[in-house]
Formats: sequence, C-alpha cells, structure tokens
Amino acid sequence: MPKISAQVTIQASISDVFRHAVNDLKAWQTDIEGMDMTDDRIRQGISITQRRNTYLMGWRLDLNADITDYKPNKLVEYKGVLGRFSVVGSIEFTPQGGTTLVSESINIRMPFLTGLYAPFMRRVMTARTQKMLNTLKNQLESGVRPTPQ
Repeated sequence: MPKISAQVTIQASISDVFRHAVNDLKAWQTDIEGMDMTDDRIRQGISITQRRNTYLMGWRLDLNADITDYKPNKLVEYKGVLGRFSVVGSIEFTPQGGTTLVSESINIRMPFLTGLYAPFMRRVMTARTQKMLNTLKNQLESGVRPTPQ
C-alpha cells in the first residue's frame, strides 16, 4: 500500500490558504481537466469526480471520492477511488504564526498483483502531490490566482 505525504509552508493566513485551496481546486491542481461535484461547495458528504491528465503505466489516475470529514481552516478528508485503486486521503491546514503549513497524505490500496507497481505509484503520486502544493503556495504568495473555470 503506497503511502504518500507532502507538505508546504505558505506565507499567508490559514483562512486565505484554506479558502483558496477549497474554493479553487482546479486553479492549483493543474492536472484537472474536468471536475464534477454533487454540490457547488466542498463540505462533508459531497462527492467529487476529477478527470486528471496524470497517468501510471497507461492507467489514468482520475479521482472519484466522497468528502468524509470537513473542518473549516483545519481539514478535508476523502475516501474513494484513484484510477482503479482504493484511496483514503486528507489535507490538513496548520497555522504557524503568520504562515500556514499544508500537509496532504494519501494511502492507496493496491491488490497483490498490481501491488508490484506500488513503487511507481508512490513516485508518480508523490511528485504530483508536491507539485500541486507548490502551485498552491506560488499562487497565494504571488497574489496571482487564475480565474476559476
């Protein structure tokens, strides 16, 4: 079971970071080609489908997940399917003075035979997760935020 974790410290208040991270998913998760949600805002109980242009050995790593926990300015947890694999993940927001630490962790369950690809999955998803968190940081610290589509 690959476990992925990444984090970034952003020079912005926790409320600004959380608001941008939750309201503008497509702006900072640049591999999202399309997204559907069962409500117009993220909250506990909704479902999200993200069509992504991230791949592992020809498998498209789209995310279909339910938000299982939501605490404003603190936490978003989800559970669902990443590509063809079960996934549980969370994004945590921790204030640190005038900065905010954003930590994302993802646990991917891969059956035995496909588990042979676990090191490749770990590498692809760690790189993707860190890249997206860095994009979030760059957008908030530069003040340049793409218009949500």
